[in-house]
Amino acid sequence: MSQDALAAKAGYERAFISLIERGKTNPSLRSIFDICTALDIRPSVFLRQVEKLANFELPA
Repeated sequence: MSQDALAAKAGYERAFISLIERGKTNPSLRSIFDICTALDIRPSVFLRQVEKLANFELPA
């Protein structure tokens, strides 16, 4: 999906989607939910994938 299509479907400007994609800004929880809805994925699934990619572990 293009940035333009995602932005339109999620209700954001393409520039905002670009900033997220390039790591120049951190999305709010609300925008994560909106983007996940636009991509037809559950936010919980998305966040689990982010945890895996970041090798996130709770401190002992």
